[in-house]
Amino acid sequence: KRIINYVELSHNIMATIKELNRGKLICGSEKFIIDSFFSTVNTVEPESIIHFIRNPQILFNKKVAMYGAGAIGQDCYKQLKWYDQIEVVGIFDQNFHKIKLPYTTVREPDELPNFEFDVLIITVVNDKAVSEIKQKAALLGVSKKKIAYYNKTSKNIIFEPNKILGK
Repeated sequence: KRIINYVELSHNIMATIKELNRGKLICGSEKFIIDSFFSTVNTVEPESIIHFIRNPQILFNKKVAMYGAGAIGQDCYKQLKWYDQIEVVGIFDQNFHKIKLPYTTVREPDELPNFEFDVLIITVVNDKAVSEIKQKAALLGVSKKKIAYYNKTSKNIIFEPNKILGK
């Protein structure tokens, strides 16, 4: 089965359409057709996603917990929810009491042991914070083999030590 990242594809197409529209190269009926297409394909507006996941298939048939409910965590959560093959069991953040999301509850990190998951994705970019989160996860009993992080540069989910889960 061929896997296409519709979110990233639609974002790139929308950027191209905007450029064409600025140059008045798209007429009203073409814009209506394009808008109709995206309203049927996307449940998340492409413009609302900034951080894309290029390799979501490595999470297929996995239960995923996420640590970090900032912009990257929210974007990753929205994308992972696109796939029936990925079950997101929760999103955790130390500032859980300050973050209110319309589509899920952000939980306290200390609740991690109460959830069953195969992968904990850290969606924080700051290296020091990632290190602290890894230490906290270890103290909570999360195996290092289960910990992954979102790499903002490559837009991939990376497992350490450079091992793809399940192989």
